[in-house]
Amino acid sequence: MKKILSTIIVAIMLISMVGCTSNTSADTKTTDTAKTGTSAEVKNFTFDTFVDALKKEGLKVEKGDAMAGCIGEKEGYEYKINGTGIGVYIMDLKSKQPVAVNNIKMAKESEKMKLDLQSSPMEVDAIINNNLVIMDYGKHPDKDKIIKIFKDLK
Repeated sequence: MKKILSTIIVAIMLISMVGCTSNTSADTKTTDTAKTGTSAEVKNFTFDTFVDALKKEGLKVEKGDAMAGCIGEKEGYEYKINGTGIGVYIMDLKSKQPVAVNNIKMAKESEKMKLDLQSSPMEVDAIINNNLVIMDYGKHPDKDKIIKIFKDLK
């Protein structure tokens, strides 16, 4: 029963994100001054960077549908990891779009982001590693393993 309810809640969240919009530009290199106060080169990850790391640890990964632009990302997809979906997004760390700027800062400081939904904003758990973000991982059976793999990306 809990599994069905969780699936329904995730489905509702995914459907509600369809009404979101995104408008960002593409860049390849960025600097990170928010955490250190100094300029440091940041590596831009791809979806494959994360997928390869998950598969290396024995997890089964399938790419799902594209996710709408509710956090100011460049693009995002649902990835099913061992059959359960999470959201994976690429952020433009040089974006001047307010929703992206605020969410990047928020994720770095509190591992949260605000979904910019048309109906009403919603705060959710989100982890950022360089330009890559994961969301919707909270109830995943392999949550701890996924988070460790994600945070260890180099």
